[in-house]
Amino acid sequence: MRRLLFKPWLLCGLVATLGTVASSCSKDGDGVLLFSIEDDKALGEKVAAQTDSTFRAKGQLLERSSNPTAYAALNRIVTRVLDSGKLQYRNEFPWDVKIIRDDQTQNAFATPVGTFTCIRA
Repeated sequence: MRRLLFKPWLLCGLVATLGTVASSCSKDGDGVLLFSIEDDKALGEKVAAQTDSTFRAKGQLLERSSNPTAYAALNRIVTRVLDSGKLQYRNEFPWDVKIIRDDQTQNAFATPVGTFTCIRA
């Protein structure tokens, strides 16, 4: 699990995703606002719940209680980005991280509500 956390592409992907989420919710017109915050929250909660349900049923969602070290490391990265002062909607979303085990895929994605999902091989 430790080798997963030190892959530069994973960190870069997570930071890029956080930046994209932050810029798409711009109050001052710097980003393109396609949905209201309420729309983002509703969509994000639905996608996050479906993702959790799908991968938990397949036995691929790594539970926080069984993987405390990996989740602690990812949470430190997310906290650093969230505390950077560059996110206008930092307090409007319930930021969270999930890890999915998939031997065929290495990827990461975010839902509008602030759930970041890392898929590791």
